[in-house]
Amino acid sequence: MMPEAEGSDVITCWMPLQRATPEMGCMEVIPGIIETGYLTHLKEGGTTIDPDLLPEKEPLIMDCEQGDIVLMDRFTPHRSRPNISDACRWSLDLRYQPTGQHTGRTGHPDFVVRSQDPSLQMADHATWCQMWQEALANPQGVVGHRSV
Repeated sequence: MMPEAEGSDVITCWMPLQRATPEMGCMEVIPGIIETGYLTHLKEGGTTIDPDLLPEKEPLIMDCEQGDIVLMDRFTPHRSRPNISDACRWSLDLRYQPTGQHTGRTGHPDFVVRSQDPSLQMADHATWCQMWQEALANPQGVVGHRSV
């Protein structure tokens, strides 16, 4: 996420669309250290946390069944394991934050899913598709990972 979103209360929901095993590249997380805040990432080696900043704590391997959900705070260190299987691992990565808080991804459309004020909600699939088509055709803002 970009620095503008460090104050945003973002929750990430990672959902495998079929069983996600360690061999298929399931998620790994290091829980219980969100108080450290953002950990500097390096570009070299494929956007990874600076090894000198990683805590002396074993990551949890999130071996998941279809329909499971892994919930993460914006500061939860996480990564996908390498897929060494012959199968493709399909998953969804959804991020939620309170309306009005910065998304941290200015190159992607943002929209309101639920609100006490229904006029703020994105409820039209065609409009949602158009927003994404325009964002992809005319890239603006930040889409990549934050690293040094």
